[in-house]
Amino acid sequence: MNNVTAAAIFCGRLCRDNGERPFGAKEWRSLCAELKERNTQPYELADFTRADLKEKLGITGEVADRILSLSSTRERVIDLLADFEAKGIFVTSDGEATYPERLIEKLGASCPPVLYYSGSPEIAAERYAGFVGSRNAEKDDLEYARFAVARCMEKGYGVVSGGARGVDSACEESCLQNGGKIVSFTVGNMNKRLKESAVSKALVSGRALIFSIAPPDEGFNLGIAMMRNRYIYALSRGTVVVRSDYNKGGTWAGATDNLKNGWCKLLCRKKSSLAGNEALIEKGAVPIDHTFDGEVEAIERPEPPVQLSLF
Repeated sequence: MNNVTAAAIFCGRLCRDNGERPFGAKEWRSLCAELKERNTQPYELADFTRADLKEKLGITGEVADRILSLSSTRERVIDLLADFEAKGIFVTSDGEATYPERLIEKLGASCPPVLYYSGSPEIAAERYAGFVGSRNAEKDDLEYARFAVARCMEKGYGVVSGGARGVDSACEESCLQNGGKIVSFTVGNMNKRLKESAVSKALVSGRALIFSIAPPDEGFNLGIAMMRNRYIYALSRGTVVVRSDYNKGGTWAGATDNLKNGWCKLLCRKKSSLAGNEALIEKGAVPIDHTFDGEVEAIERPEPPVQLSLF
């Protein structure tokens, strides 16, 4: 038993047949801070009785009920983690060498306390360009996505994305086909993703790293799909929006969230027929077109034209 296993028990969304709600990121870190003040490690929490919680931590009521209920799943969680490992899927939490430092740097207390992963965790420290866009992208959008990926790869970037149908998949596939590295934050069905031929080969060759905040056997979850956008932005040095709807959808929500929080530079394909893209550029995204050279970090918004005086 260690602190990673403890995080999986209390935050990992496993064995929830008792209906108990796992701890969220900020809740868990607050609890861990309290444990640290009491010279107690998180893994010790799984052995606490109700009396221990009250006497050692001053925890009673609903929080104590949650801790005890989640603690009761310990053996089942440990067995599940062993099953995952047999399939090449591991779990990590912040503070571990396998956890991406950039997520902690950019997201602080809101970074996920548990990540399931498969692949080479060390490649998360390399430079990545993020790519996001509509699942229902058109041919022209996908062509531009592949163009932008190729330019970014020329500058030494890999691709970080979400593995979804459309823009995400096109960008990841293009990067892998051209010998690059990818980090993918999948929403659900992690087991299924690992069986994809291109992903499986890239994992073996050390060119892919698949993350999920949901357990590997959990299906699609809209809430997690929305949350994972911030992880893409946080891990990338700059993120390209290929196509966004206007004022709706995950791409729009993630892009505006990034503009608000400044996790990385936001680049947006300029195309007058895409209302969502044009609106993001108005809000502060850097416009790019086919003159884009692939440098997502150094690029700046063009200066507005100077109105010359007639007098």
